[in-house]
Amino acid sequence: MGKANKLKRIRRLNEVRLGEQKTLIEPVLGPASVELRKRTDKLGVVVRQNQSETKYSELLKYFMSPIIDDDDNLDIVRAKYIVGVAAWNSAIMKEKSKKAYEKAKQEIASVMPDSPELLLLFEEMVRRKQDGFAKYKNIIVDFELQELKGAHYELSVASTQL
Repeated sequence: MGKANKLKRIRRLNEVRLGEQKTLIEPVLGPASVELRKRTDKLGVVVRQNQSETKYSELLKYFMSPIIDDDDNLDIVRAKYIVGVAAWNSAIMKEKSKKAYEKAKQEIASVMPDSPELLLLFEEMVRRKQDGFAKYKNIIVDFELQELKGAHYELSVASTQL
């Protein structure tokens, strides 16, 4: 067997293994996880199930709990999570680069320039991350929210170390 044929065989085996992994994992994933996985697959990003005890989806829900109201619809919840994730990541960046933090802050302010409340919320969430969640250093790369029955939703999070 030539080198080219060996490489083709290895690629096919890897594809089969990846397909087997998805077959085993997908049934235990919720709808939000499945959507997140589809999006990352399109980008060619390899996503692994979190094996640690720290579940960033649960951390993020707890982090966001002060600003999520029971009567918020999914679009409002999603918008709040976008600001919260930006604050989470910015708090981590602030430790590494004040310049990167200031740029993120300017970007948030530019979203709604006539609404200083958005910037105040952002800064409050950055402080909350620094005060209550400082030991968690992964940045949140992406998240997916899916509405469940009633006012509940499922959250899946993709995170990585900076």
